[in-house]
Amino acid sequence: MSQMPQDSPAPKVQLFVGSLPWSVTGDDLMALFAQFNPTDANVLFDRETGRSKGYGFVKFNSESDAQAAKDQLNDIEIQGRQIKVDLAHSDNARSGGGRGGYGGQRRGRGGYGGGYGGGYGGGYGGQQQQYDNQGAQDGGNWRQRDQM
Repeated sequence: MSQMPQDSPAPKVQLFVGSLPWSVTGDDLMALFAQFNPTDANVLFDRETGRSKGYGFVKFNSESDAQAAKDQLNDIEIQGRQIKVDLAHSDNARSGGGRGGYGGQRRGRGGYGGGYGGGYGGGYGGQQQQYDNQGAQDGGNWRQRDQM
């Protein structure tokens, strides 16, 4: 994995590089993106197996360098695989949604984080509804017990 020099400013933009062959390393990414002046590149590896997860990140100080790299290297083939290059988004830049699940007291969609029942991140929180499963007797119909 390549390291950024101590006196360099913090990178302004980061590219996600996906569909990488498992043999590609951070040094390989630095070499691939070298003409676009990257400050750092790394490939993520599985802790248990030590094998590449097939994606990595390349950091740049210049948005124009990052955009040029994305434009020229997206969809090229490396070791028989067509890689994907796109702007990486920080966790803070992501909008809401996708975190929900069943939870809370409300019904329907909504809440902070989306999901069914809303809530702050979902889970089976709040008041759980009781259901009665009549099984094959009524075609597997689920009904709330308090309405029976």
